[in-house]
Amino acid sequence: MNILPSKLKDDAIVEALCQVQFVSADLPEVIIGRATDFWVKAGYIAERLPIADIPAPIRQADPNLRFQPTIQLREKQGPNLIRIGERAISFHVAGEKKYPGWDKFREQLKGVVEGLFSNMSSISVNRIGLRYINAIVQDRHFIKDIHELEFEVSVGGKKLTGPVNLNFNVSENAAHIVTTRLAHGSFVQGTLPAQTSAVIDVEVSTANEFLAKNALDVMSWIEKAHTLEKTAFFALIPNTVLQKLVEN
Repeated sequence: MNILPSKLKDDAIVEALCQVQFVSADLPEVIIGRATDFWVKAGYIAERLPIADIPAPIRQADPNLRFQPTIQLREKQGPNLIRIGERAISFHVAGEKKYPGWDKFREQLKGVVEGLFSNMSSISVNRIGLRYINAIVQDRHFIKDIHELEFEVSVGGKKLTGPVNLNFNVSENAAHIVTTRLAHGSFVQGTLPAQTSAVIDVEVSTANEFLAKNALDVMSWIEKAHTLEKTAFFALIPNTVLQKLVEN
């Protein structure tokens, strides 16, 4: 696809999020305190998450817990969430038809990234993940079965036609890895819109050697990641369907 659509008439996004993992010279308690105070002053409501009850040494020793958030900040009037841990911060827009469009979402991410660098000491970012979870709904997106998407899976020479759950990675360049997860609704936990025929979950993440020491470099990476995310998503949508969805 040479030209990516800028906007769909009815997008399929049920959650958009970006997580930034970092290291800082500040104490963990200082990191949590400064970040929480910054966003409370911006009008968010702080909530302590259950994982905060696990002692810090245990969380840091477990790879599955190390980057988990301990504080959640919820926008007073709106769909936005910010989750903060000792080594990571993430920004979420969750809910059907809640995504505000890339221009606004990019500005929101910029505020999170700039707030991170302005409130922490000697900070460096070593991982970023930009993720969009899309629920394809039959009546809205003209796709009634996951196998109507542009992919094919065969086992022993026989094409699969039933429910599938497929994950694959593509290394687009030295700094961006695209992970695409395709799933029939029966494989997905959580609430999905009625008549969801497929879930397309695309995450663009940094390679292992990534390092950024300022907000400009982080946002530059995110900008490129967004283009790659769109490319991966639209590659799965048949052209005949896309023509019905693209906003004129």
